[in-house]
Amino acid sequence: MSLKKIDSFKDPKTGKYDWKVPGRMFSIWRGSTRTGVVFKSFNMLLMDNKRCRIHAFVPTSVAPNIENIVSVGDMFLFQNFTVKVCRNEDKFRPLQKQIQIQFTNVIGVMEEHEPAGKIKNRNGVIQNQIKFTITDGHSSVRVTFWDDFAEIFSEELKLPTECPRILIIRSGRIQLWEEAVVITNVGATTAHINCEHHNVAKSRKRISNKEIDPLTLDKRARLCTVIYPVEVIKNFGPENINTEILCLVQLTKFKPLKMWFNATCTSCYVKTQTVGTEEFCASCERIVPYPDMRFEIFCEARDETGSCHIILQDREVRSIVGKAVSQLIDEGIEEETVWQIFHSIENIRCTVKISLTEMNITQRNDYYVATDICEGLFNPTPDMEEESYPHPIEDSIAEMSGTTQQTESINTAHLASNS
Repeated sequence: MSLKKIDSFKDPKTGKYDWKVPGRMFSIWRGSTRTGVVFKSFNMLLMDNKRCRIHAFVPTSVAPNIENIVSVGDMFLFQNFTVKVCRNEDKFRPLQKQIQIQFTNVIGVMEEHEPAGKIKNRNGVIQNQIKFTITDGHSSVRVTFWDDFAEIFSEELKLPTECPRILIIRSGRIQLWEEAVVITNVGATTAHINCEHHNVAKSRKRISNKEIDPLTLDKRARLCTVIYPVEVIKNFGPENINTEILCLVQLTKFKPLKMWFNATCTSCYVKTQTVGTEEFCASCERIVPYPDMRFEIFCEARDETGSCHIILQDREVRSIVGKAVSQLIDEGIEEETVWQIFHSIENIRCTVKISLTEMNITQRNDYYVATDICEGLFNPTPDMEEESYPHPIEDSIAEMSGTTQQTESINTAHLASNS
């Protein structure tokens, strides 16, 4: 009796078409355009019997037939597919196979979280958003969930369960934003609260043994409601490092750090470098043909007790100017006119949320980075608040930029099933 040759997803190579790989499907997701039209094609996350994972893309031509066959958690025999090597310009890959962005699994204990709210993003679209932090007892990481995923997750938090909650985030997007690690969701992301997993049990044991110190909780996740005078802010101690606080000040003497705007990468949001006539992103190691233009200026802020300097970045400047850099450039406004706009809003009273860094506390540096701003006195209603967090991935870019594997057909017979 002869045995059929079985392949693996470990190192698929181009030029071969007679693949036969038994594998389990862990996720299935679709992308959509900026206007919300869902693609007929879809993506799958697969793992074979040697625990090798791969991202599979199902094109529109065969999507209806395959969609009626597959289901999450079941085993199938995948065959008759082609392999495509990722290029350097291909982005948003869910696995670490010649990719630029890695989606990964994260486990942590949930800290205090703010209620889910709605924000208007830079494209003028209203989105659901929920923000919190997770910790392993030594450090904390910010998490931001968006859109339907945020709404569903918020509803799950209302269900009765053991506290503190231990969260596993699978296939989340991890990136560096404003020198801090932030986890966000994409189409492949799933979240599991207090699930039956050996790492959850280990984390619960560490909590009971008091190995996770409450003092390590990240204060940035907590809602700011107290207004502090400038003189008090300057005298905060080391226990307030990385804390966000509010102040009510008048903004005057607007000045640029270098220019009144910076070019930033459209993938990782890092400032680009001008190389000849092109913009280059050192983080992504690629030329950025159409970088985002973002404000970055500083101003003097004063109240009755004293003054300090506040650095205003793109979202904060847009909040008080009402326009983006691209809009001003399209209108043909020159730099001199831009500063006339800033001078026209001098001496307005604003509530500013600022982040206290180690330099602000230990070296008494009076240049503070603003993370939010609103004109007048702060209203602690979170519904229309937009924090300085990375925006969610546009799935139209994520799903159509190339694929690791294209699945042309699969065997309809199940090899095994947990369902």
